[in-house]
Amino acid sequence: MSNIKRSGDVSMHCLHFQAFLEDDLRFFEFLLAMNDNHLMGDVKSDPNAQICWTMPKSKEYYKFKGKFYIASAPIQVTRFPPPKLPSSDLPPAEYWEAERKRQWRNLSDQVRATYTWPSCGDIPKSDSISFSCRSLQCMTEPNVSSGFFRTNSGRPSTDGALQVVHDIAMDNFCLLVYKVTAVEHFNYGVFPPKRTFYRALVLRYEDAALLERTLDLIPLHQLYEEAERNLEEKQDQSLGDEVVRRLLHWFKHEFFTWVDQAMCDYCGGKTISTNSTGPRAEEKSHDAFVVEMYKCLVCGNNTRFPRYNDPRKLLETKKGRCGEWANCFTLCCRAIGVEARLVLDETDHVWTEIYSEFEQRWIHCDSCENAFDQPLLYSEGWKKNLTYCIAFSAEEAIDVTKRYNRGYSEVLKRRNLVGENELSQYLAYLTFENQLRLSESRKIDLGIRRRNEENELEQACNRIHIKDEELIGRQSGKGYQQLALT
Repeated sequence: MSNIKRSGDVSMHCLHFQAFLEDDLRFFEFLLAMNDNHLMGDVKSDPNAQICWTMPKSKEYYKFKGKFYIASAPIQVTRFPPPKLPSSDLPPAEYWEAERKRQWRNLSDQVRATYTWPSCGDIPKSDSISFSCRSLQCMTEPNVSSGFFRTNSGRPSTDGALQVVHDIAMDNFCLLVYKVTAVEHFNYGVFPPKRTFYRALVLRYEDAALLERTLDLIPLHQLYEEAERNLEEKQDQSLGDEVVRRLLHWFKHEFFTWVDQAMCDYCGGKTISTNSTGPRAEEKSHDAFVVEMYKCLVCGNNTRFPRYNDPRKLLETKKGRCGEWANCFTLCCRAIGVEARLVLDETDHVWTEIYSEFEQRWIHCDSCENAFDQPLLYSEGWKKNLTYCIAFSAEEAIDVTKRYNRGYSEVLKRRNLVGENELSQYLAYLTFENQLRLSESRKIDLGIRRRNEENELEQACNRIHIKDEELIGRQSGKGYQQLALT
């Protein structure tokens, strides 16, 4: 972070990000010791500051503008207490003290002990207890009022010296709260990060003109007739879900074409892959980030195969691999009025989920495989070692990996790209941003649905039964294909 001192000099500090505030994701939380005189002095000098957040792996850079506040212990006096949150009925002092204690409970004993250390440049005291890393097991509220705290064994203790150490540490502990007022995002990579691109892509599925154009291409009356006939034999199914099944069948067998190798665009002959190249201006305008090159075995002509990501363009080309298929099929689902989201698998696959009003849950749909409600298809049938499966819609960004795996403890061992807490908070922030435009009633409905989905995901990753159709190997392509984004 950087701000301006009273002297006019620029002050720079490296801060350890702790968490987003759960009740309002515009607030960042950092941990701070009251006796950190250097940082505390700079914040008090000018609480308005800029924060830079770099992401080296994806070559991204965020620049935030905002203001710092200090949530300290009640015995401390600060000039910049955090403001009241519109979402909370509590007075600001009570709310932020509860949040400070909540973050304190999340700290390890060793980290808590560091809050007994002297400030930089001070001479340590001779009292060895104050600067040891003895257990500072967090006290619950009843224990605080009674003067007790719990040791590692879980038994209450009245060790007066350790009680003093705990009080010193907790009084010195405070939250440095940063409220974001503006943000700039920069990407220095050749390709946009997948999560950033897919988040923007799903917003296109809400374009009224695009949805109308898509609906004109779908034989909706035919799909409903087929669905109604099928329901005569399936009394436990809904018409809406059966229409999606028929849409899957139509999309795979009549509308879209799978491309392993592009055919020669001059004579229609077979080709061999030669290399990849960058897109031309017209290709780039339709979000083609890479173009595959093929040489005809008959006439020797070179054929370009742009990997388009623009769903409007895909309605024209009607061909591609899993990325193009899932992209266009999700658009088709939205066109017929079905809630749908795009699921990105970090191990190189993409599919769709639709929300079934009848089942009151999200259902897996893979247009490449004509697969409906077969979530274990990839881990059990294809034997893929899935890691991250993130679902994107115009309203949410959700980690749905548990739906597509059994034995989640093994999956966790493979999830090493980002910390679990950081991923959860980041997706929560994306969801928060997406829902800013929604009505309060819609937000409440989505919140209830999200809590139900969390319970469902916990049960899903512990399931025992596997459907026969989930054990089928991959039908489309010659193996795992690269996404159009890479």
